[in-house]
Amino acid sequence: MPPKGGNDGEPRQQFVPRVSSEVVTRRPTIVEDGTESTSSAGSENDGGDESQSVNPDILRLLAREPGWANVILSIYGCARTARVSNAIAFFHRTMLRDSEDMDLVRGLIPNDPDDPDSLRENLALIVKKSLAFDEATRKSGLGTHDRKWLEA
Repeated sequence: MPPKGGNDGEPRQQFVPRVSSEVVTRRPTIVEDGTESTSSAGSENDGGDESQSVNPDILRLLAREPGWANVILSIYGCARTARVSNAIAFFHRTMLRDSEDMDLVRGLIPNDPDDPDSLRENLALIVKKSLAFDEATRKSGLGTHDRKWLEA
């Protein structure tokens, strides 16, 4: 008995993947802000392909430099980990700001650019020395500075 599913009782057309890694299935339902929508350009009955506007420059870049796909996926992964749905906004608000902060830290903390661990080690050493100095001055009674700004 043929599978049912067409509009007039006709069997639903089965699709064969074009490449071995392609998955053929029903388009997912996307739920955002409590409202459902489908992002399919064609219905599953007519076999229409999804048409999305993709910048051709991006496609050429990904074809020339496949490593960029990992960069893009990393940004999406970081956004998902931070529970942010808009990866582009996350990149601009968080990742770029973090990069600027790290440029400042790299400029202030002596480090070897060829040894990425030297920045962390030197930063940890400076913080430990600073805390030890603050503790020593407090215990000796010589500390005249107020630590309230550290506790806030």
